[in-house]
Order: sequence, then C-alpha cells, then structure tokens
Amino acid sequence: MIGRKIQHYEIVSKIGEGGMGVVYKAHDSKLDRDVALKFLSPHLGADESAKQRFIAEAKAASALEHPHICTVYDIGQSEDGQLYMAMPYYEGESLRERIARGDVAVLEALDIGVQLSGALSAAHDKGIVHRDVKPGNVMITPDGQVRLMDFGLARREDSTRMTKTGTTLGTVAYMSPEQAEGRDVDGRADVWALGAVLYEMLAGKKPFRGDAEPAIVNSILTTEPEPVTAIRREVPLGIEDVVDRALAKDAGKRYQTAAELGEALSEQSDLLKAGVRTGGSVAWKRFRRNRRAVTGVVMLVSALIATVSITLFFGSREERIDSILVLPFDNVSGDKEQDFLCEMWTTELTSELNHVGAIRVVSHRTAKTYQDSDKSLPVIAGEQGVKAVVLGSVSRTGDKVQVTVKLFRANPEEQLWGDTYDRGVGDLINLRRELTRTIVDEISAKLSQEEERAFSVERPVDDEVYTEFLLGEQFASQMYVLGQDWNKAREAAVPHFDRAIAMDSTFAPAWAKLASMLAWYCRWWHSDDRDELITRARVAANRAVELDPDLPEAHRALSEVAYLDLDMDRAGWEAERALELDPTLEHMSSHANGVLVWEGRFDEGIAMFRQILEREPVAEWAHDGLVWLLAMARRYDEAIAKNEENKALFPGYNDIRAAWCYEWKGEYEEAALIYRAHDEDPGFSDAASWHTAKIGAISKDSTYCVDKGENVRAYQIAVAYAGLGYADPSIDWLELALEALPVELLTINTDPEFDVLRSDPRFQAILKRLGIPSGDLAVLDKR
Repeated sequence: MIGRKIQHYEIVSKIGEGGMGVVYKAHDSKLDRDVALKFLSPHLGADESAKQRFIAEAKAASALEHPHICTVYDIGQSEDGQLYMAMPYYEGESLRERIARGDVAVLEALDIGVQLSGALSAAHDKGIVHRDVKPGNVMITPDGQVRLMDFGLARREDSTRMTKTGTTLGTVAYMSPEQAEGRDVDGRADVWALGAVLYEMLAGKKPFRGDAEPAIVNSILTTEPEPVTAIRREVPLGIEDVVDRALAKDAGKRYQTAAELGEALSEQSDLLKAGVRTGGSVAWKRFRRNRRAVTGVVMLVSALIATVSITLFFGSREERIDSILVLPFDNVSGDKEQDFLCEMWTTELTSELNHVGAIRVVSHRTAKTYQDSDKSLPVIAGEQGVKAVVLGSVSRTGDKVQVTVKLFRANPEEQLWGDTYDRGVGDLINLRRELTRTIVDEISAKLSQEEERAFSVERPVDDEVYTEFLLGEQFASQMYVLGQDWNKAREAAVPHFDRAIAMDSTFAPAWAKLASMLAWYCRWWHSDDRDELITRARVAANRAVELDPDLPEAHRALSEVAYLDLDMDRAGWEAERALELDPTLEHMSSHANGVLVWEGRFDEGIAMFRQILEREPVAEWAHDGLVWLLAMARRYDEAIAKNEENKALFPGYNDIRAAWCYEWKGEYEEAALIYRAHDEDPGFSDAASWHTAKIGAISKDSTYCVDKGENVRAYQIAVAYAGLGYADPSIDWLELALEALPVELLTINTDPEFDVLRSDPRFQAILKRLGIPSGDLAVLDKR
C-alpha cells in the first residue's frame, strides 16, 4: 500500500493494525494535509456485518464534534473495493504505549480521565455509546491532548442491534458486567470502561485479569479489584473512591453520566494540586470490604448512638455555642517586636474559625477594641452577642513559639477547654487549623464535607520561610497606617516576601500578601515604576490563586489588582469571593462596597453594611463606613444623624465625615466648627471665605504640580474647581489626572462635587474611558 494513491490520498506509511482494520498515514493532496486512512481489513471485506459496523463507525464519529474525539473527514472505497475512512493524523502515542513506558503520574492520569469524560459525555449527549473504551483507542498528542478513537463498536442507544442478544463485542478486560453478559448497555458501560482505564493508569495493571476470556469475565462479574492504594501508595484515597464508584458492578451505583465522573476527577485534581489528600486510611478501606466486620461495627455504633442520645436528651441542656469572639492574644515574651506576631496570630485564628459556616465569628478589627479592656468576658460577649470567647498568649524565642489558648463559655463564665503548644514558627499555620478543629469539636459544631476537606490539609512551611513572610507582613502593615512613609514600607517589605518566595515558590500566602501590598501602594502612591509594580502585583495575585484557589487573601489581591486595571466587574467578583471565604476581611467589605458605590448602587452598599452591623453591632469601622455610604448617596441629613450616633457609641470618634456633609450642603459654618474641633484650620467660616479657601488650595496644588513636573495633584484641583462650579477648568484637570493616575478618577462617580459636571459631554467621555457604567446615577434625582 505504501506509495499508492487512492482518490486524492497518497499512502505514506503504516501506522498500526487491529482486528477490524489497518491504519496508514497518508497525504491529502487536495487540502495539503496529513491524514490517517483506516481500511477495513481485507479478510472482512466479504463480511456484510463488518462493513455495516465500519460504516456505522464513520457515521458515529462524523456526527461528533469535540476537541477530544477523533472525527471523520471522509469515507470512500478504493478501486479494488476496499472501504476506508479519512481521519485527522495525530503525532504522539496511544495510551496503551504510554502505560507500557512506566508509571503514569497521578495528575496526568486525572487529566487524561477528565478529557476522556468530556469526549464520552459529548458522545452520550448525541445518544452514541462507544462500547470499546480502552487504552489502545486513546491517542495522546505531544502537548498532552487526548483523542478518543475507533467508534467501530459504537451504536445509538435507540438503534437496531447489529449483534444478537447474548453476544458480545468489545475488549473483554474493559467490559462492564452488563456488556460482558450480552445485555443492553447505555452510557454507564462507557463509564465502567473508563474506570478500568483509570485503574490501569494508576495501578499499572488491569483491574480484572485471567488466563482466558471466560476467566476475565468471571472476575468482572464476581470479584473486586485490588485497591489501587495497596498497589501505589501515593494515590490519594479520594481518587481510589472515584475509581471504585466507576467500577461498581451495579450500573445504578456508578456515576450515572460521564460528565458526573469528569466532575469528580476534576475535583480530585484540584484538591491534589492544592495539597489536599482526601479519604480515610487504607486499613479502613480494606476493613470496609469485610461485610461481617462492618455489620458488627454498625450494630455496636448503633448501640453507642442510642446510649449517647439518651444521655444528651436527659443530661445537660445547655445552650449550643454558635458564635465566638477571639480576643487579642497577649505577648508574654517581653519583646515588643513580637507584638506584631500576636496581632497576626489573632487575625489568622479569627479568619480560620470563620471558615466554619456553623459559627458566627466577630472580626478581629472589632475584637481589637477590647485590647487592654477591663470589661469582664460576659460583658464583652453581651456587647457582641456571642456565646463563647477565645483568649490566650504567644511567646517566641528564636524559631520556637509557645501558644496558650483557652475557650470560655460567656454566660455563665466557664472555661471549657485550654492547652499550651510548643511549635516551630513554620508550623503556626497547621497549629491554627488544629486549634480551629479542636474548638469546633469542643462546642460540637458541625463541619460540612468541604470544610472537613479544608481542615484535613497539612501545609508544612519551613521556619525560615515563615519568618521572612512575617517580617514582610510586619513592614507591609505600616502601609495601611496614615502618616507612614508608604514608599519606605514597600521597600522594606518586598525583599522579605521575595526571599520567602525564593525559598518556597509554592507558599501561596507570600504571593498573595506581596500582590496586595503592591496593589495598595499603586492605588494611592504615584511612582515612576508604577506600571512595573502593577504587573508584579498581577503576576503574584494570579500565582497565589493558582496555588491555593480557596485562599481569601489571594482573591483579595486579585480584586485590588483588577481595581487598578479599571476592571470593576472582576474587582467586584473577586471581592465577593474573598468575603465568601472569610467574611471577617474588613478591608474587603470596604473594597466590595467601593465597587458598589462606583456603580452607583448605593442602596446595596448601605444594606451590606447594615448586615455587617447586625453581625457585629459594636464594629466601629462598619458604623463609620455607613456614614460614608449615606453621604455618597447624598443622604446628608441621615449621614449627619448617624455620625452623632457614632459619637455617642465610641468616645473620641472621628466625625470629620460630618464636616464634608455640611460642606456639600453649603452649611459652611457648621463644617468649620467640626474642623476646628479636630485642631484643623479650615481657612473658612462662611460661604465667602470658603470660596477664597478653595481658590487658595487650587493655587497651592498647581504650584506643587509645577515643582514636581507632573500632575500628581490634578485630581484634587479638579475637585476644587467642580466644588466652585467651574466646569471647564475642572474637566481640564480631570483629563490631566486621567493621564497621571487614572485610578484616582474612579471616585468621580461618588464625589458630590462632580454632580454639576454630569451632563457635560466631556465629563461623560471621561466616564466612558474609565468604563464607568453610567453617569446617570439614581442618586442624581435627589440633588
């Protein structure tokens, strides 16, 4: 056949041969491409049923368009009467050859399984059952793409049989029990076959074996395969469970669709990439297979449950604990530099507990208001509406940390549990998970399956890596404090994060914190390397999510980077995801709210903060945020009233937002009184002097821009001109600000000064350039 030309195909070489046909590589001269030509084997040329199956294969494959299915380009007949079909030609190897080369990596096997599940799902959606899924019918290209081939035994579920009832077609080792017995089959037979292929990839051998076909069939019908984990220890038990379910002898107990199997494999792949190993022990797996042992244990457990239930019903009827506050841990090391470690430990333990959906946890920012408080635990708990309080201490010496933790029922005050732990610095992450799990057990809270998986993760971190991370965090935290030299903080923090990442490039928290810090810096600080820093932040945020998709700080970082990119849809979505994972991320609450305000969705923002206050009634930051939201919604009188309420709640409350409201209302005398109460000289006391003060501020900021040689104060000048009612110069400066620091302009949708500009076409053009949904906000009806 080599060198022979059939129609417009020139045979180049032989690829392989099977029971039904021979496959050659050929060149399609009409379309100038290489193809694979499959010919029906000569000895089957006179077999009418074989011809029908060959044609059925071509029809089945040609009806399917899927990236992981080898489709059919053409079907024809040579001059000497040989049937052939033309298919894509793929470089690579068959899965059978890949398995023969040696162990298939677990993630590689899962990836192949996911791709094959997708291919089978597409076929099943068309009513086509493959019926011969096996490694020899799977092609793998050099870039890891899988192609399911050879639909020679495929048939539509509603089609007429080509074989008599009681006869079988296919490769016995991969046949489902119903197929082996010659019964009707549906897509679940392909699910079984894929389960057998998965087993072979992971274990290196077929699940059902025998000296001859009858022995293999008997094994399929009557025996269970050896557990994959008994053959290959590194395979997680969660993956073994998926394979076992795919190989359930009762079709009703298998995955009911290939898509369902694919989802299970994808989930296991994601967990494995995240370092999660699911399932119980191998010993338990084997024990579970012993029916007599299981029956005995079930009877024993039933008796125990009955006993415990009676004890619980007639015993203690104390109120269930469903809410907790973690008070700031004490630094007992005597080293003031360790204050930050205590602060971070308390924050992270609060965040860890907040991953438990059955418990309401008060944010650390609120809990911190009780630091050094002389209030009793019942009083603190009563103010925050919680039923339990966690407190403790931290002491560090070198790389060793001693943590003492105590859990108290709040009312009546009663210590429920306490312990002291001596750990390495790098083990603090695992200790937080361990403590969270202990606290959950002590208060009898129930974990979801997803939470169980999350708390089963162990993430060892080298002491030196975590120390560098802590130092980076310590310097980065200074960036969130007003009055700090942010550039100095950035320059101090970055090298520590970089060293942590260099020592362990898989440590997601370091990537996430680096990204967040750089994004925050670029949002508020103008520098020559700003674009480079944003790129670094973007890369770091994406890497953090790739390493740990469930890390709240990673999604926080992505949200902040998206904000800099002016991608508000992404910023809002990532902020919501971060808050789903950890509602105590106060910064994300404010950030998510900022996105709502940017879109003019003030009522939603206000409702969001009212919900936070229902959860944390004495959270000063949330009360303050509500004042700002009411002001942005132009509900000035409500904002001022809320401001007065906050002053009564929190001694020393900074009520400067009320001064802004009075300014926007044109009540300059009242505004000036508040500024002076804060030891600030506003430079005005009435409308006339306010006008003069604004002009003076414009002059001062303009001089600053000239001296610096860049428009770093352009936005502030635009605000001042707009406040004075001068539209044209305000928009001129906004256009300059757009070039200098565009992210600053995202507040033009909230600053009330700009209300006078909204109908101006130039202002609308700026909104459009920024991607702001609309300048026609609902709030404008209230002007």
